[in-house]
Amino acid sequence: MEFNTLLMWIVGANCGMLLLRSVAARRWTGWATVALAIMLSMAAAWLIVPQRVGWVTAIPWTLFVLLPMLGNGLLGWLVARHRYRTAYLASQLFAWLHPFDGGWNLPRFVQALEYTFHGDLEQSRRLLSPIAHDRSALSNLARVLEYRLEGRWDELLSWIQHEAREQPLRDPLLIDGYLQALGETGRRHELLHEYQRIVLQEQRVDDAFQTNLIRMRVVAFCGEVAITEKLLAGPLSRLAADTRQFWLSTALQAAGQADQARVQFEQLASGPDRQLARRAQLRLEQPLTVVATERTPEELAVLNELARTIGHETHYAVMSSTTRRQTPMTWLLILTLLAVFCLEIPGGATDELNLFELGALIVPTSLTPGEYDRYVLAAFLHFGWLHLLMNMFGLLWFGGRLERAWGGLPMLCCYLLTAIGSIVLFPMELSVLRSWGWAGNDISILVGASGGVLGLIGGLTGHLLVGLLSGRSALVWREFGILALIVTLQTVFDLNTPAVSALVHTNGLILGIV
Repeated sequence: MEFNTLLMWIVGANCGMLLLRSVAARRWTGWATVALAIMLSMAAAWLIVPQRVGWVTAIPWTLFVLLPMLGNGLLGWLVARHRYRTAYLASQLFAWLHPFDGGWNLPRFVQALEYTFHGDLEQSRRLLSPIAHDRSALSNLARVLEYRLEGRWDELLSWIQHEAREQPLRDPLLIDGYLQALGETGRRHELLHEYQRIVLQEQRVDDAFQTNLIRMRVVAFCGEVAITEKLLAGPLSRLAADTRQFWLSTALQAAGQADQARVQFEQLASGPDRQLARRAQLRLEQPLTVVATERTPEELAVLNELARTIGHETHYAVMSSTTRRQTPMTWLLILTLLAVFCLEIPGGATDELNLFELGALIVPTSLTPGEYDRYVLAAFLHFGWLHLLMNMFGLLWFGGRLERAWGGLPMLCCYLLTAIGSIVLFPMELSVLRSWGWAGNDISILVGASGGVLGLIGGLTGHLLVGLLSGRSALVWREFGILALIVTLQTVFDLNTPAVSALVHTNGLILGIV
């Protein structure tokens, strides 16, 4: 398989998914515009230089899709840890590479966050005000932040309710601000009612992190300490430590555990984040009212559904999991593949005779009678560095998630059984296909861990399938759909790439699901 072909598939699949996401969200974004432009350039390159399509489109894709996406993730990580100077530099690069969706305003927005952190609200408002009124993708966030700076929750409610009268709220940031304002003003019953309507019934928030952030605020205002802790320790663990402490203290205060809440708020009131310190001081001076012991049936139904959904997704929604649990077994397998590849290098990693001597499987197996060790050794050998890198990336991406869900030993068993099992089945299946005249009689050499990687995908698919059968969750459904799309793209890729064994991949996938 040529690198040009691989690039073409990667770029095409990624841009296609960006377009599908925009269509599904019923909101055309700058990402969709860039993806469409790259797809059109790919079509033009196919007509002019078909043998260089991957290389031609990989350059703009790297500059205007891959780097901005990586930069966006880095920017969020830096801001969450209050590293604003570095975040400002990253935002400037992002603004140049992706000026759409309000990207050109990101440097000013990051500066405003830094001023807010240091307690300089006047400078922060000066920077936020132009952004809040320019109707870009950042304008809603900037305007919500303006109201939050001084706790003008009633004004925030009035503005958002006015917006909602003109058209239904669909911006997750506005929904988050609206529900928080209800909680801050003590309207808990209305908070739960609106959460049920907007988030549960109409499902207007499709981002997993934003959904969990909204859930956390709701349960914190309702004094559900245990659920708040679970969210902050799991899907919201990327939040800064002081932010997590603030919301846990909020839950404690609402639950009537005033002494514990006061100690934590006092710590935050003297902390380095002056905006958070001011909010903590307000909690001390104007504490939240304690949640009533008796809840209405409607409130109990919403909170019970919240607790059930969070528990269900914590266990089954493994693709979007942000838990910090380490994955040593995944890294051990990656290092093993790398070590075996180093043994291939002296004789040539693409030299078939060298691979045969190292243990590659030869089909028909009658040419190597009794050499059953080849079924195992072939699963750790690779035909060149590109083959190795693809499987290492797949192992890191899918293996890490399965290890966090199942644990190290079960993940290892899944990988080994599917990697070796898919190779064991291959000669028998190929023999049947040849007897039916559906495959040639050439001697085949088989190497690679891709059966194991597809086995990991199969394991994740089976895990999500169990989640679908055992409970209701839009997030689990969405993750199952993403994996189904990945499997579909992989199948199309296999059928159109002669050097790739679709049989081995299918074997691994089925064994993993089982």
